[in-house]
Amino acid sequence: MSRLSRRRDIAIKLSQLYRVAQLHKDRGEILDPAPWLIVFANLLSAAPEKWLGDRKARSAPEWFGLSVSTLSLAARRAGLSVDLDHIRAQVAATEQWRGKESVRLGRNHYVAMRGDTIGRLLGITAEVRRDAAAWTIVPYGVTREELMQQYTERQRCRARDKKRANGAKPHDQSLSRTKPWKKLAMSRRTWERRRAAGTLPELMDSATISEPVSANRILH
Repeated sequence: MSRLSRRRDIAIKLSQLYRVAQLHKDRGEILDPAPWLIVFANLLSAAPEKWLGDRKARSAPEWFGLSVSTLSLAARRAGLSVDLDHIRAQVAATEQWRGKESVRLGRNHYVAMRGDTIGRLLGITAEVRRDAAAWTIVPYGVTREELMQQYTERQRCRARDKKRANGAKPHDQSLSRTKPWKKLAMSRRTWERRRAAGTLPELMDSATISEPVSANRILH
């Protein structure tokens, strides 16, 4: 993932977390600020200022990069009730952790928190994820495999609905199920050839048929 893509990914996560926080607020729920500060500090520190160089950094959103002011802004946007001392402490703790990881890896550590870790820390359920459209967050208590199965099922339903909107028939009404050529006592290949040529005979009313219809009676 490129540097710009990572910053966009973090911006999307932050935006979705603000929607989750607003959803809790609309429901009259009070958020525990401690885990939210941990998540916000991690994400903000994963896209620091001057990430793309001096020239491009000046046009970057000012809230990228971890500081007391940027974390305070994130907390305020999420509606968290937290004092400045807690924000300073979280900034110091996150910077210390980033520093240790950078030493351990031998390079700057800018990896952002994974979606499943965020979901677990904040206790985001599948319902909240859906209602807030927080699609980059893995809900608590749901594995990635289960989430992928749900995604595959949604895609399958969308594809089915799209086909029906374009005129496709349900499977139980398909030619393979209805087999209209049998009613005309002919093979499928013959039926398809005559349908393409527009020479298929009309089916007789079932009330007028007292015995099985033979191919000779229909074709002559």
